Amino acid sequence: MRILGTLFSLSLLVGVHAELGYPGPAPYFNWTRNFSLPLARFAFDHAAAAYSATPEDCLRKHGAVLLRRVALPCDRIWDECWAFVSLAEEWIVVAFRGTTDHLQLTVEVLEDIFLPKTPFAPGGAVVHYFKNAFEVVWAELNGTVADAKKEHPDRGILFTGHSLGGALASLASSSFAFEHAAPGDELQLVTFGQPRLVTFGQPRVGNMDFAAAHDALVPNSWRLVHAKDLVPHVPNCFVSILSRGCASYFNHATYHHGTEIWFPEDMRPQALFKICTGSPVNEDKSCSDSYYFKMNITEHTHYFERHVSHYGRCGCKEKASCVLNKTPKGRSPSTSTSKGRL
Repeated sequence: MRILGTLFSLSLLVGVHAELGYPGPAPYFNWTRNFSLPLARFAFDHAAAAYSATPEDCLRKHGAVLLRRVALPCDRIWDECWAFVSLAEEWIVVAFRGTTDHLQLTVEVLEDIFLPKTPFAPGGAVVHYFKNAFEVVWAELNGTVADAKKEHPDRGILFTGHSLGGALASLASSSFAFEHAAPGDELQLVTFGQPRLVTFGQPRVGNMDFAAAHDALVPNSWRLVHAKDLVPHVPNCFVSILSRGCASYFNHATYHHGTEIWFPEDMRPQALFKICTGSPVNEDKSCSDSYYFKMNITEHTHYFERHVSHYGRCGCKEKASCVLNKTPKGRSPSTSTSKGRL
């Protein structure tokens, strides 16, 4: 994907204390103490399923049912954004598909470079492309998620996505928490059922004010990053000359929210990972930011040792051996609904 490298250079890059250890309990900050690797793997299957026109194939693996799926034109060149809502034994899951072609990627990056960030109701300002795409999809899914929560108040709400899908999931989780609970009212948030966010290879979404607003609304927010994955480092942050890390005091640049979960090598079942709680907050320069200009795209397309989109389109089979047929543009249904109960 040479085009991504070229656009990455145009957008510029960022410059980057966490504990190294095996999965398990550890005395981290309150908002990272609840990180669950099994939940991350569960979220991953849903994020991968979002790449499929038939996500039910992946959902069956977890005994989940599809409540609603949408596929809608979401930008100026009529690229489609896909997303779905599913119901599992413990979770209502909202999953968004990532970028699928070079042209869509080009529009994303160019809009970030040439268009100003746009205000976002929960707080701060976000990348123009992300907000526009989010609003198109969320208008169709918001009611489904709210109704599912009313019908199943005992189940948590999990937002997830890979790449662009992670950015849209980020906005959706912030928006849902903002609409249904008062910011800062911890009791109300707990009573409502605080949403969780687990993303994979998510780009930066908005400025520092947005990051702060998101963290207040969705404290259980984790961004998994595979080694030298390039995408979590775009759009660029403002790099401090003194610290060579992302500076949180320049609000015009993008800045990550949530806690990074960094897998510095592979992502096999027993792989080591870091829960990145060092400084700068949310941009721990000892984690993936430390690689600076040594990024690559292969580690963006592969998480948990699987090619994300291929794995999802193959029904989340452990050893997928299927023929992948590219869905012609404009051939996917604009919306599709499948009522399910669990």
